[in-house]
Amino acid sequence: MTTPLIESVGELVRCVDVARTYGQGQDAVVAVHGVTCTVGEGDQIALTGSSGSGKTTLLHLLAGLDRPTTGKIHRGAATIGIVFQGPSLLPPLDVTENVALPLLIAGRDDAQARSEALLALEAVGIADLADRLPEELSGGQAQRVALARVLAAKPRLIIADEPTGQLDSVQADHVIDLLIGLASDLGAGLVVATHDRSIADRFPRRWDMRDGVVRSQT
Repeated sequence: MTTPLIESVGELVRCVDVARTYGQGQDAVVAVHGVTCTVGEGDQIALTGSSGSGKTTLLHLLAGLDRPTTGKIHRGAATIGIVFQGPSLLPPLDVTENVALPLLIAGRDDAQARSEALLALEAVGIADLADRLPEELSGGQAQRVALARVLAAKPRLIIADEPTGQLDSVQADHVIDLLIGLASDLGAGLVVATHDRSIADRFPRRWDMRDGVVRSQT
């Protein structure tokens, strides 16, 4: 019997008994083990756990940046937006060019990509930074640019790996406000990894990860 790729039209990604092991033999490290989970349209999920618990590996598996060693991952989301913890902007490009780049790769012409990038920058409140280079931005501003880049692509699923890890509390709150708002406006699924309990408490759903296993899903 063939397992359907996606059991429900509202499912964006589904993991079935997924594991990811790095290395072999005595040097093998099991980063994720036996995870079964589903992200649907409109889901807003905080992925919690200490450093080394496997959060980043699971996010990379959900986003398609990595492949499981065992288990299956089924995706119904055609477009996935990713927000990283660290710097992700290309230094030689200005803010608008950084936001427009994925659109150009997707086949938009220059004028259309620039127009959509400027609209996204306006939506996250930093249109005035359009001509700046990444080195001229604060950490909070750079993360807003990263969010604008995600918004411009209009993804069905947004994956964010500790997006506030390098920000102060005020900047962190602004970034989370934007992430939740963007996901809601797009009707997208949202999974945000965080070790900050106050941030996790803002999400209606939570996955708690320990030792490579999702111990609870609420």
